Amino acid sequence: MSKITQAILSMLSSIRISYISMHKSELNLALMKCLKPYINKIIENPENIEIIVEKFLRDEKAIPLLFYTFQEVIMKVTLEELTEKDLAEIFKYEKFKKAEIKDALEIILEHDLWKLKQIKNNFDKYAITLYNFSINYPEDAHKYVITLLSIILLLLALNEVTTHDKLKIIEDKLNKLSDELESYTLTFMLMLEERKEENKITTIVKNSKELKEVLDIE
Repeated sequence: MSKITQAILSMLSSIRISYISMHKSELNLALMKCLKPYINKIIENPENIEIIVEKFLRDEKAIPLLFYTFQEVIMKVTLEELTEKDLAEIFKYEKFKKAEIKDALEIILEHDLWKLKQIKNNFDKYAITLYNFSINYPEDAHKYVITLLSIILLLLALNEVTTHDKLKIIEDKLNKLSDELESYTLTFMLMLEERKEENKITTIVKNSKELKEVLDIE
């Protein structure tokens, strides 16, 4: 797995697509320019989303811009703002209201808010957990990145698709990918919880040894 892919694995947030498309900063405009050809390809053939994303992942211009954009978001926005603003912004798009993806959006939002909470409040343990995941399960880690990027590009394509048939395909893809994303959310939560338990056990063992030394127990 490439270094940039590892960076995406830990930092990328799908729901912040609202930030990219609504805030016309120089960085966002540059990113949208790079994303446009991929969005057009998805609108033409949404069934090929995974193939398109694999090509996108090798784009040495677009991927760093995407990563930098989300870094900017993480630095600028508080968790409280993310929770309230994202819920309001993501559901007010007319395309999103018409599309049958409410459950998918809620799953995506849950994943992103959990991830951003870890980045803000628990970064050290979170980063190690994601690093171990990428090292021990490289194929799954790659699939996770593909899932995230697919969701991002599908959400952007959803804003521009004009035919009902293509809209239905994108809906189906988003609903399927959100189910996959939910399984990753649960996996990461479990892995992080296991790390906490391991640390707790280590602390208990250490304290137990210290207690025995103090009491002179063999």
